[in-house]
Amino acid sequence: MKKIAKTSAAVILFLVATHFFTQTNFAYSTYWRQERVPETFYSHIADEWKGREHEVFISAYRMKGYIWNYYTFRNKQKLNEIYHQNFPSPKADYMIIEENNYNKYPGVVKNYTEVFFDKHNHIRLLKNRGTLNYQLFFDSVVTEPKTIIYPYVDLLDLKIYNDSIQNAASEFECELSTDKLSYIDFVFKAMKGNETLSEAVCRIQWQREKWINPDNKIKNRIFLENVTSADRYVLFINGREGESYKLSNLKIKVFSF
Repeated sequence: MKKIAKTSAAVILFLVATHFFTQTNFAYSTYWRQERVPETFYSHIADEWKGREHEVFISAYRMKGYIWNYYTFRNKQKLNEIYHQNFPSPKADYMIIEENNYNKYPGVVKNYTEVFFDKHNHIRLLKNRGTLNYQLFFDSVVTEPKTIIYPYVDLLDLKIYNDSIQNAASEFECELSTDKLSYIDFVFKAMKGNETLSEAVCRIQWQREKWINPDNKIKNRIFLENVTSADRYVLFINGREGESYKLSNLKIKVFSF
């Protein structure tokens, strides 16, 4: 019995060691491989849109957002958050898409050209063949600094009397002053009465650890699609109880596209 037990243990250890050494690599995780986003995707878009980082519209599955935000935190160039609603979007400037979805939505991906293909997880970076035409329909500037001590702060409540707007983007720019990591979300919503038709979020805590001049500037866009029936757009800050910070030189623009 002891000999059989030793032999069995040796076989198990051999199999474990064999699996470990045959699967070990520095390119991807064995599990959830399809959720990995190569950093080259981020750096390519950042290079292509240098000086216009806040304008780029990127569509991807929700889970890709966590990796994307990590790259944003590490890089000086701050690209917009991934837009996961309405994925895969036919409107986005770029799309990050897995093999199964690439094959599932030929009618959408035909409007894109392939920029990168990751051989480890079969994820593609696609670039839209067309360009978006933005039409500005709201523009405001608040130069007076605001000290924020509440977790919820309204920034915009815009009534709409035009039902021809299919898609909308809110651009916000400001200087944020706080010496610690603040959990602050900028939330953009399309509403019909009190009903939320669509919403998307920009989580600025993923951009920097501390917001101290001169590294305290925010400029991002949040995108919403298929909002034709909206009668108002709202932009607000959703923070955390007990935190305070200061906003200066707040600029808000809203575009149709």
